Amino acid sequence: MKTSLSEFSEILKRVSLRLYDRKEVASLNGKKWLKWLTLRDPNGFNWKDKGEILTLYPYMPEDKVDVKKREVIHLIRALKTWLEK
Repeated sequence: MKTSLSEFSEILKRVSLRLYDRKEVASLNGKKWLKWLTLRDPNGFNWKDKGEILTLYPYMPEDKVDVKKREVIHLIRALKTWLEK
């Protein structure tokens, strides 16, 4: 699951870099990254709260990661909906 979260986070960053100015996006990480996503999501998805797993879990030891599959699916759906706009 940890690898999947890292990959999803990377995809999310790449998509954002294609849609927005590189100078605005490239240096963002952690809470600033999630806040930026929340402010720009056309559907009002709360990345600050729901996306926190993207900034925390990739850096935790594998045995400490406790992410529910539905949490990841929720993030994937949010990104998919964003891209469909």
